[in-house]
Amino acid sequence: NLFVKLSRCASTPVLDIIEDRRMLSNIIALLPVLLSTSNADQVDSICASLAEGFTSLGQTKIATLLTHFPKYHKTSEGNRRFLVEISDLLAPVFFPKHEAYAFTLLTEILDHNTTYRPAALQIMNALIRNSRFDHG
Repeated sequence: NLFVKLSRCASTPVLDIIEDRRMLSNIIALLPVLLSTSNADQVDSICASLAEGFTSLGQTKIATLLTHFPKYHKTSEGNRRFLVEISDLLAPVFFPKHEAYAFTLLTEILDHNTTYRPAALQIMNALIRNSRFDHG
């Protein structure tokens, strides 16, 4: 998948013209796929691409958690725990500056892709814990 390959490139302006939110765009777009697929190869590929992108930004905690996602993905409780942990790591990097943008992307997923709607709602639920909409 071309998007997965491009997602490792934190400097690729094709995906988002605003440099400091490119990896946020990538992870928000790909998390619903990660949570919804049972294809282990696809999960590994997406996680590796996202981890590489976050590593290039110096966000090694996020990258490490992404490499461990296959362990979480085995149960719905594991997915929930992963979302809480990734949300706690993403918020200090991207919120409050880009929180409205993140929720706008997730709303677009809800509106236009029924396959990923449950995953998008789970992501919103996890991210909202770290949101302060009075600043976004």
